[in-house]
Amino acid sequence: MSLTEIWLDNLPIPPSANTMYDTTVRKVKKRNKAGKIYQGVITGKKCSLELEHFKLRCRSFKNVNHVLISQMRLQCLEWIKQGYILRVDTWFGFEHSRIWTKDGQPQRIDSDNRRKPMQDGLAEILDIDDKWFFSGNIEKVTSDSKELECGIIRIMPIKARTLKQIRLLRNTGAF
Repeated sequence: MSLTEIWLDNLPIPPSANTMYDTTVRKVKKRNKAGKIYQGVITGKKCSLELEHFKLRCRSFKNVNHVLISQMRLQCLEWIKQGYILRVDTWFGFEHSRIWTKDGQPQRIDSDNRRKPMQDGLAEILDIDDKWFFSGNIEKVTSDSKELECGIIRIMPIKARTLKQIRLLRNTGAF
């Protein structure tokens, strides 16, 4: 039996891209081409504790749901074998006050820069290369509390499209 879509619920939310890495700066002595010594710096990047925690939660999600995840993986691989690519729609559920101010204005909480780490986490969970994730929407939605914040993903098989098809869609509203 072949499905038309797969849903994953209660996924951990990755950190914002702004907090995924810790940057270190170290002063060092360097030598220029003329041989003179000057003060320079070396920078380095490492995964933040928030990103490491997200990766750990993804592995835990995979382990707890291993039977269901195995079935989802097989379905995705079947779609790929049939010549499809994968559309990954993502909903990030944040507690209401993290999205909206008291007077109804949107807060500054990133969801679009969480897409890549979420797709990396999904690729890890399903053990499928994220090169197959071609399309998808991102949406912020409200949850009842901070404790209930999570991600929801829908995966669907789609056919790859060309620029010509997209322009035709733009011009006519249909393929």
